[in-house]
Amino acid sequence: MGAELTLHHPTRKEGKPMDLEGNPQRASELCREAQARLTKRTAGLSDADMRSPSALPGWSVGHVLTHLARNADAHARRLAGALAGADVPKYGRGQEQRAAEIESGAGRSAAAVLADLAASQSKLEDMFDRSSAAGWPNGHFLGGGDYGVSGCPAHRLREVEMHHVDLGLGYTPLDWPEE
Repeated sequence: MGAELTLHHPTRKEGKPMDLEGNPQRASELCREAQARLTKRTAGLSDADMRSPSALPGWSVGHVLTHLARNADAHARRLAGALAGADVPKYGRGQEQRAAEIESGAGRSAAAVLADLAASQSKLEDMFDRSSAAGWPNGHFLGGGDYGVSGCPAHRLREVEMHHVDLGLGYTPLDWPEE
């Protein structure tokens, strides 16, 4: 639960890392910014781009973007559960569900993948707003995982930044904000 989540900026002087898991408000703000950068970079992708290989072995760009959509849904699910007082996992049917949804979604058209990603990110940002307004309740709920639900924004931020690089579209760790 208390593991520190950090991305190391390649040119930043290393100091004390920011505890984003302990500051879901700031992590959610940084996550919104990261999602906006991702949306901007992927806006003009074609169907052929979706089928092109990513930097992840065996995954196309479509796989990575579908994973990011399902990951946004998973974090929104945990946050919605916490708001309702329920400790729920990211994926209702576990890792098999995760893998099946990524595989089945990866071959869609660029328009379908990008619309799905936009809708999932929007839903997650709505959950950030609702969780913030409620004071990030039940942050200790683990959902069967190894970090509390208050860590969802920080974990989502890491996913977006790292997989943005994995897309192979010119975004690198040098593009990560210094914060």
